[in-house]
Amino acid sequence: MEETIRTLCETIRKVRSMPSHFRVFAIGENHFFRAIDGRYSWSEHFNEFGYADIRVFDRGLILAAFAKLELLVNETINLHIVNADSSKIDDLSFIVNKLPFQQRIRALKQFGLINSSLEKKLKDLAANRNQLAHEWNENSAKYRDGFLQDDENFELFSTNFKRAFESLVNLYQKVQVDVDYEVYLRGVLAELKKHSDGEVQG
Repeated sequence: MEETIRTLCETIRKVRSMPSHFRVFAIGENHFFRAIDGRYSWSEHFNEFGYADIRVFDRGLILAAFAKLELLVNETINLHIVNADSSKIDDLSFIVNKLPFQQRIRALKQFGLINSSLEKKLKDLAANRNQLAHEWNENSAKYRDGFLQDDENFELFSTNFKRAFESLVNLYQKVQVDVDYEVYLRGVLAELKKHSDGEVQG
């Protein structure tokens, strides 16, 4: 998988475009790759899960990290249900995005993809996310039984967020294997190479 993602990134650099009908979200050992509606991005995989390493109480930083967590949940549901059929994923994604985040977490548990412990951890985090997003004063946001801004509670929140994020990354990687996602990625790669007008060999 990692080699396929790396080749995909290298090919994109040469082709400089991504056909809009491809919808890709792939996680390798060292890289992430995402493409939707012709827009694409990739980044080096944070082996230490740096994206989820929230060290300061800052509403913007925390909500940005939650956006990545939510993306992982959404894409795991999509891939589990429709495998790599990008046309169906687009339709399903529209529906999934309309669901409250707590229900998406419940769906992961219903599908047997997460256990009760991770479900509870994610639901606690989701409740905190809702408070941060809607409270007038972020200092009023709570995590479990205390205020998020309190040092001890914030440390617990940060630890649980990072562990939950890591668990979801590992889960998505497992689902990729279960649905043989690499076959789909190779198909994407083959079409990209056709668009390269011979620039990319083999």
